[in-house]
Amino acid sequence: MKAPSYNELKDLARMMPGLLYECPVGGNPKDCPLHDIRKLPYIERVQWAKSMSDEQLLDIYHYHKSCLSIKEAGQAG
Repeated sequence: MKAPSYNELKDLARMMPGLLYECPVGGNPKDCPLHDIRKLPYIERVQWAKSMSDEQLLDIYHYHKSCLSIKEAGQAG
């Protein structure tokens, strides 16, 4: 895996608190890898995220970035 760019790390730090709360387009879709995590009390979600490796967090970031692009494209069409 290539090293993350500065912008990826910056975006990850900005997005992760929101991702732990809800989907970027709202709600908590059942097909989201964070669906069950979002059911936990928020402090437990934060603790869960802190227990993840940088690589795991970046995988979550990339998944959501891709998913958001797909959902936005679907809404535009």
